[in-house]
Amino acid sequence: DLPTHRDFMVGDIAVTTLLAGSRSVPDPHTIFGLNVDDTTFQEASEANFIPSDAAQFFFTPTLVQTDGNVILFDTGQNAAGTVAALEAAGHAPGDITHVVLTHMHGDHIGGLTTDDGERTYPNAAYVTGQIEWDAWAAMGDDGFDTKVRPLEADTTKVAPDTEIAPGVTSVEAFGHTPGHMAYRLDS
Repeated sequence: DLPTHRDFMVGDIAVTTLLAGSRSVPDPHTIFGLNVDDTTFQEASEANFIPSDAAQFFFTPTLVQTDGNVILFDTGQNAAGTVAALEAAGHAPGDITHVVLTHMHGDHIGGLTTDDGERTYPNAAYVTGQIEWDAWAAMGDDGFDTKVRPLEADTTKVAPDTEIAPGVTSVEAFGHTPGHMAYRLDS
């Protein structure tokens, strides 16, 4: 069994990674290594002791505590997995002051609401990139429309290089999605 969470410090900022779930995905070459042929992909996988017939995905939302803020970066595929890891780490959903979405793929937004459609993090403000929001708002995506759009009144949309909390700054990481953001921790 893998641990549900790991704690470490970045200066004075407490960071906890949360193992919210895992799944096996067949045929990883349909996702990764698209710039090479099947033989090259298989050879590279074998040389690095990585199976070429399946990839194991791990979903690890991250909790950051700084200056009285309890910030959850992404929410995993579903609320149950993230909440279980969060509780194992000694936190409750009501402790979360901010939920920051790096991008809008389902394994990052799936835990925004519980199975019955309630907000998983009832006291949280939400933060995401403006470019990411605009791109997904125009797509007609069911996940975005169900999980994210209803939170718009409580969502701050930021540009790169915006400090969202002391020591936490948005960083442009466009490419994985149109407005994908990373966040730099400074302490």
